[in-house]
Amino acid sequence: MKDEYTLETLFNDYRGGIRIPHIQREYAQGRQDERGEIIRRTFVPELVRAVLGRKPLSLDFIYGVSDETSALLPLDGQQRLTTLFLLAWCCGKWHGEWRFSYESRRIPELFVQGLIAHPRHPGTEAAAQIREAEWFLPVWEKDPTVAGMLKMAETIDKVIGPKRRSKAQIDNVRFFLHVLDGGKVGFDRIFRKMNARGKELTPWENLKAVLDDTVPVDMAVDWKEKIDGEWSETTWEGVGGDIARLDRFMEQIVRVAYARFTGWSHFDDALDQIEQRLSEMPEEGKEYAPFSDGERRDFYETVQTCFSVLRPISCNWAEERNENALWSTKHDEGPVSDSEIWDAFGGNGNPSAHDALRLLYLAKGCSLMTKQTDVRRKIRVLLNIVDVEMPDPDKFDAWCETGLDFLQGKFGLLSDRMTKTFGDSTTGQLADERRKWHLPELDVVTLECDELVHAGSLRFVGYDEDAFDSAAEIRNRLDRIRAAIESDWFGLFDNLFARIALTWNNGIPGGRTIPIPRDDKRGWRDEFLVRVDFFKAIHDWLKQTPLPQSVPAYVAHVRALHETAGDPLGDFQRMKEADGWLWLIVGARKRTESAIRLDWNDNEAINRKNLLVEDAIRYRDPWPWFESRVPDIWYRVDVNEPTWWETTCPTKYHKTVDEEGNENFEPMKP
Repeated sequence: MKDEYTLETLFNDYRGGIRIPHIQREYAQGRQDERGEIIRRTFVPELVRAVLGRKPLSLDFIYGVSDETSALLPLDGQQRLTTLFLLAWCCGKWHGEWRFSYESRRIPELFVQGLIAHPRHPGTEAAAQIREAEWFLPVWEKDPTVAGMLKMAETIDKVIGPKRRSKAQIDNVRFFLHVLDGGKVGFDRIFRKMNARGKELTPWENLKAVLDDTVPVDMAVDWKEKIDGEWSETTWEGVGGDIARLDRFMEQIVRVAYARFTGWSHFDDALDQIEQRLSEMPEEGKEYAPFSDGERRDFYETVQTCFSVLRPISCNWAEERNENALWSTKHDEGPVSDSEIWDAFGGNGNPSAHDALRLLYLAKGCSLMTKQTDVRRKIRVLLNIVDVEMPDPDKFDAWCETGLDFLQGKFGLLSDRMTKTFGDSTTGQLADERRKWHLPELDVVTLECDELVHAGSLRFVGYDEDAFDSAAEIRNRLDRIRAAIESDWFGLFDNLFARIALTWNNGIPGGRTIPIPRDDKRGWRDEFLVRVDFFKAIHDWLKQTPLPQSVPAYVAHVRALHETAGDPLGDFQRMKEADGWLWLIVGARKRTESAIRLDWNDNEAINRKNLLVEDAIRYRDPWPWFESRVPDIWYRVDVNEPTWWETTCPTKYHKTVDEEGNENFEPMKP
């Protein structure tokens, strides 16, 4: 360590020049915030006084490491060295042989190269010369580092004035330099330890530095141009110009690429693992083996694929078929649009395994689109399966590998291996995809965009059939269901529930709320047509198979209410006027007076049948108390009340009201 350095002595000792590495943050002393204003208001005048020949100014210690090119990589001092570079350029004192590079982002690097290649012209303002130069792109001012450098140049120019620039003595600004051992390999680790006392870097800035330093040599040029150029620009546009969301999005894409090889369980720890496995310097106590050359290349290629196809992916992301380019009859990519992908990967939370699979299938599919046949159809099939059957995160790597193999034509149409990989729960959707495969692709796309079809699943119109006869037959079935919903909502409801009640123990699937509004085809699509229990009933209804001779009591009761109250399931007001009955669901806590619900418990259904036949109870607040049609008699209907479920003669209660208006219920003697 020499006693003191100037720019000239520094460049004499370090022929490779000053290189601001990727891991460093953006240039902060030019920020247009309160802190930046204070720095410029106090620091710039000190610099100017020093270079005009007054008392020399010391910039204190600058720490760094040196690499194999004899370049200095500052660990601590980036901001001061950048300001000193701008001061020398503004005063026309920058030597052509001096080398200064700024690798933190691609745009600042190009900006600095432009300054060095085009010396300061006398008689013009610094900022004006830069903005009017042919090499300068106005969009660069959106980059915080470039904007900060321009602001600092304006300030320096204003403080020193045009008449005093030529008198500047840059050597009057000095600093102490301490170069640490470790070279470039250990730079990142040393930097993070030193940086802990200052403003921490974002996870993406740390990760990007490792990625840039360990990319395979033959991929390096293309990688470094695109990671700071094309890919960042696309992401910047997608996240609406939010730098924090941009960093978050790009970090998450790399995490997903890593999960593609290691499984979803490693997603949260991916950043730590990636750094160690790429740098080939696993920390003590860690068991992450370094990547082999082949693994490293595969990882980078996956990251590269995901970033390179962001535009078509963003257009194909929306899961609404009628808004999704992948399911439309037009096969052009279209413009980048606002879609859920930017929120899924750029938001505050982590993407789901479902999001990650969707990204990987779309990315790989887009990269294969011009190389193989049926790729678009295969992507559609995979996304249907993923959208209908949420993947098990513990089988993420198997889901991923099997789906990617399918895209690349390593299987026939959804082989047994895929069925085993995805599990029994996907069997129905896989069978549906097989039944559709022989139909023309554009016909299938059109059918899957139908308002009654959920996530591309047509199982409800093709239950237990080997193959669909034709697209026209599917359309005919859809139109018949649609017409019934539009013209005979209650008749369809009554018919289907009468069919499933005798074969299905739990009545209404999942305890879903009934009713749905009249003519609500979205409600039918999301509540009924997606449920396996209804597939057989719809199939029989389409074939006009006669109804069973006997139907459950609750179906008969709702039918009777329909006759007296018009449409109890579609008109709340008429139900209220008709003093309708409540149909309970196990576990529910509160009901509105106008609501009708259907039960999904066998024991409950038996008791309800008896009570309804006797006209025994009706709904009144407060839950879980229900008033009998006999005055002053109440029943307690609660999941914790065993007598309600186990007997046809539940305990009766008497209600009293105390002086404060509180209701109390006391059991009555038999």
